[in-house]
Amino acid sequence: MLAGAISIVTAPSLLAALGIYRAYFVEPMLIAVALVSTVRRPREAQLIVLGLCAGATVLAIANSVVVLRAILHHTFNPHASPPAAIYAEGNMIALYLVPVAAVAGSLLLFAHGVRLRLILGIFSAIAAAAVILTFSRGGWVALGVVAAGLAVALGRRWLWVCLLGAGIAATIAQLTGLDVRVGPDKTLDGRTTLWAESLRMLTNRPLTGAGLSGFMQRVAALDPSYKVQLMYPHNIVLNFWSETGLLGLGAFTVIFCVAAAISWRGWRRGALEWRPLHLGVLLALVAIFVHGLVDVPYFKNDLSLQFWILAALTVAGRAWWTQSWRPASSAIDP
Repeated sequence: MLAGAISIVTAPSLLAALGIYRAYFVEPMLIAVALVSTVRRPREAQLIVLGLCAGATVLAIANSVVVLRAILHHTFNPHASPPAAIYAEGNMIALYLVPVAAVAGSLLLFAHGVRLRLILGIFSAIAAAAVILTFSRGGWVALGVVAAGLAVALGRRWLWVCLLGAGIAATIAQLTGLDVRVGPDKTLDGRTTLWAESLRMLTNRPLTGAGLSGFMQRVAALDPSYKVQLMYPHNIVLNFWSETGLLGLGAFTVIFCVAAAISWRGWRRGALEWRPLHLGVLLALVAIFVHGLVDVPYFKNDLSLQFWILAALTVAGRAWWTQSWRPASSAIDP
């Protein structure tokens, strides 16, 4: 919050910076505080997850229909960005779907309740198919990492099954011509130049960065010959450094690592009812980091809200199994 407030002052546009500060920092953090203060039982946390799944299902189905229609009508071009519904492009859809799918997949495999697991099973199938149809290379890798993490949690033999599935998928991609979208020259197309220009700008403004919503203006002012059309450097480290300076980058790193540590300890030693949620949040954080290496996994309204909801749920779970607080009625219905 402090780093964001400082970045308003250093931003080239005060109005744009204020809007981003409210939407990406103040509102999501307040919702996180509300969740940590009110979520007491695993069922309440699961209800929040089901809410995320409900919205993600609408997004997944809408986008899948658009892409499949393009494929059936022979208008799909694997060399170009695939069509997208609701969001502007497939990368944005994958950025949102994969973390939700990670939590849903963990609850599907390890939580109790036939009805809950049935709902999450249906959602997981829809979400996985939708991520594949986004043709987002970062989304594919993040989804693969989540699947591998779940396989490891289930047992070593499932890891081999996951690796076999990845090999089959790679073979299908090559046979169908979709490998044109996954080569190193395609995946990192333009990113290396973007990162180089970002680092050049940041070396001139190491403490404050570009300020909120100031990336394009700062890079253009430093190098008018470079025609940057992106609002962010498309790397999770450079994104926070540019937007919130070194203070914001350090603060987010601590928050991210603390949330991951809580989730890991919760999965290994927490209350049995909370362990599937902790594992899901841990895998979601891993997916956010992996996809964030080549994209923008936080600086959007939906993604910032999603991050703080997941962090709040794992903190609420820790409060439960460490018994730092419990409602008076917890002995009746834990």
